[in-house]
Amino acid sequence: MGGNLRLFILAALLLLFPVHAAEFSSENVKEIAKVYSDQDEAFVIPSQFKSLQYNGETFWFAYFTPQDSTSKNLVLVIRQEGNSGVLELREDVLKVLYAVDYDLETLTRLKENGIGFEDLKNVIDSLKFQIDNTELPVIDNIKRQSTEDMTRVDDALFGLQTSTDDALSRIQEGMDYYENFQASAAIQDVIIADLDLVMQRYTESLDYIHAFAGKEDNYQKALSEKRKEVTDPSVAAELSKLGNLKVKDAVVKSYNASLAQKRKILPERKAAREKAIVDMINSLFYRKARKDAQTAYEGAQKAGMIESLLSARNELSLKDCRLSNSDLKKRWEAIRSVMDPTQPVGAEEYGRVPEKVAQAEQVAQNLNTRLNSCLNSTPTPTPEPEGSDYRGVLGPIILVIIVILAAYYLNGYMKRKPEDAEE
Repeated sequence: MGGNLRLFILAALLLLFPVHAAEFSSENVKEIAKVYSDQDEAFVIPSQFKSLQYNGETFWFAYFTPQDSTSKNLVLVIRQEGNSGVLELREDVLKVLYAVDYDLETLTRLKENGIGFEDLKNVIDSLKFQIDNTELPVIDNIKRQSTEDMTRVDDALFGLQTSTDDALSRIQEGMDYYENFQASAAIQDVIIADLDLVMQRYTESLDYIHAFAGKEDNYQKALSEKRKEVTDPSVAAELSKLGNLKVKDAVVKSYNASLAQKRKILPERKAAREKAIVDMINSLFYRKARKDAQTAYEGAQKAGMIESLLSARNELSLKDCRLSNSDLKKRWEAIRSVMDPTQPVGAEEYGRVPEKVAQAEQVAQNLNTRLNSCLNSTPTPTPEPEGSDYRGVLGPIILVIIVILAAYYLNGYMKRKPEDAEE
């Protein structure tokens, strides 16, 4: 009974004082990422993929986008650590995650241009429906109602059917792999191989669609040759119904011409992939180094010690104390030249600024300590020359005089004594 009562009391306390565990969210990512944002930029968390699991860790993407553009110019990866997060700086991890981001963006661009997986599937589904429900029944009807040899047309049509089946198979596999990738990335370690397979299946899908275009030409050629051979008006009428394959209100030939241009997006993206990843990493390290340099530089400016020691007011004080600020001035000028916004500066130069600022602050601290020691010291009175005080030597002088007088007197007495004796 006592145990149940304790449980009841504990449950009541939990209801009265609920524990709210702070969950890491996109808002936390924004707080971390905005430190590296310039005023002319905006950043968003991608809606399609908020977090991603890799090697047992959770990562979030922050995209920086100029306000007058839709293209990103910086991608930050935030590694979640419990209920907080840190900027990811491990290059080997960044290469993997940036490759994932790049491939996902490639798929997005393909979709934006109307040739994403869903678009391709809709096109092939439509063509397959027309082949199975228009072309094939008409040909079968011709064969039933006439003795015309339709072998070449049949073979060409079979080639179209094979192309649509193969294309649909690759497209569906690619869509399945992409779904698996999204599911795994959200709840467990991202399966990079799935994304690689997505890209591979997309390439194969385009290849099969390209092959379909060639086989469609063969089909049209077979129909054209057959129309020239046919003399039966009823058969000719049936043949005229064939070959009018449509894609989005355009004939296949017109669509193929458009697709030939759009499909260049994929090889162009593939060719630029490695360089783009390197550029993203370099952009990240540059932004990080610049921000760290600004933080250190502005912190030293705010403290004011360095600028105070370099001011004209303290120049005279330093000279009076026989101190020099030349070393500090040289160090600070070197730092200011790097932080000059009009000068082109690389990540390595920015990266050395925090250490240089720390060294300059140490030099300033030492100089400031010596200056304060000099200015706050009590002047020591100059002692008078020892010869100016006769009190200390007066006694010995008198004694010497007495001795001299005594000797003189004694000497005179001794000379008079023999004379007295002779008398």
